Amino acid sequence: MANSTKLYPTKVKTKSTLAVIIIAVAVIAGVFFGWSSFNGITYLVSSGSRTSLINKCPLYHSADVNKNYIIESEEINYVNKLRESKNYHCDKTAYSGYAVGYGNKNCKKHSSDYREDPESLSIIGDWKINLSEFLRLVQFYNAGGYKVDCKGEDGFAPSANSVVYHSADVNKNYIIDKNEMDYVLKLQASKSYHCDSKAFSGYATGTGSKVCKPHNSDYLIKPESERIKGSDWIISMSELLRLVQFVNTGGYKFVGFENSEDGFEPSAPCIGEGQAIILSGAGSQNCCAGLKLLPPKNTSEGTAGICTAKCGDKVCDSNLESCTNCIADCPNCKI
Repeated sequence: MANSTKLYPTKVKTKSTLAVIIIAVAVIAGVFFGWSSFNGITYLVSSGSRTSLINKCPLYHSADVNKNYIIESEEINYVNKLRESKNYHCDKTAYSGYAVGYGNKNCKKHSSDYREDPESLSIIGDWKINLSEFLRLVQFYNAGGYKVDCKGEDGFAPSANSVVYHSADVNKNYIIDKNEMDYVLKLQASKSYHCDSKAFSGYATGTGSKVCKPHNSDYLIKPESERIKGSDWIISMSELLRLVQFVNTGGYKFVGFENSEDGFEPSAPCIGEGQAIILSGAGSQNCCAGLKLLPPKNTSEGTAGICTAKCGDKVCDSNLESCTNCIADCPNCKI
């Protein structure tokens, strides 16, 4: 957004004459420029000759259906469909709450619809997602995640601090064990797979529902010789052999989709969420990507700490956190 853009937080008071004036001004602004109020935060945005009211600090991006601060393949593919349709509208029954084409607009605009046109500096939105807006979402996808950034052009910024596990990693410990590998072998041998929340890893053999993100071992579209990224609901032999690499090295790590075809790389075993690093192993053991070493609540625990991403989530986990090691989450706990 241009440096000339200024944000003016608006606040309405209903018990004074001043409030009447403010309301009147707001109504006039709304008539001429349009306004939005999301999550109780409203801003008057001025940029050159264009002005609008918009929320700059939403909690999640509209594309983030799973609300995990990661833009996954299924999510970005759906936004691309909205972009290709030239128009979109509100639909509570549709994936992400938006559907292609014209229709109801009685909801907030999609987070990827934040400019009136590619050349405009206005933050108005026009119920169309253009290519430049879509490429902004691609940045989040390639980085492996995003974060809220009130100073960002769309209220967000790329972030690589998200915790991402491979679909095969049912135990979520950055290690592909024998049972996990054997199950992917079955999916590969069946020539097709589908979504099944009751099945091991959330996928089952054969055809069926595809209302979920594709398996991480399904990342290339045939013919594979062209190395085209995408999913075809078939796990090929070369895709399977990629997973074998993780087994052979003892583990894997997430590196972002811009740095690797499938977003992952082989890696020596790391310490996963909620697992401890023992004092004798301190220095030779590392927390997995996206996790930080949280010091022990007291020295009697005999560990160097716990690997976790929970400190800073505003929830005091009494099993891991206290005033001594995560005061941000536990400001009032007893030492």
